[in-house]
Amino acid sequence: MKNSLNAYAIGFCLSLANCTTAAPTQPEWTPKMMPGLHMELIHSVQSEQYSFYKGGAVAASVGSHDIVIGPAWRWRIRNGRLQIYSDSQVENELTLISRDQRIITARKPSGVIARYRYSYRSS
Repeated sequence: MKNSLNAYAIGFCLSLANCTTAAPTQPEWTPKMMPGLHMELIHSVQSEQYSFYKGGAVAASVGSHDIVIGPAWRWRIRNGRLQIYSDSQVENELTLISRDQRIITARKPSGVIARYRYSYRSS
């Protein structure tokens, strides 16, 4: 009886440890959140602005604060990552880290953490 009680207590403690040490789920981009989303990079030198539309279109404005280009790109979600791409290549890929009421924080492929102000507009 004592051995079975000890085994039960150990099993119970292990199950509690598994519950409390489980990794928090990583937030992910979803296609539903994209249409109408407008993001602007918070950076002193670089400039990135994206406006996302239904059907995968994205209006982009990227460059430095001196020189900015405005390509028409596309967006898609692959393996939980937001990909912004042209006809020939992926131009930007963002892994969502967090999103609060005003700021989206994402990781770029280089490992750089980028912060974007965001809002929703009619798409």
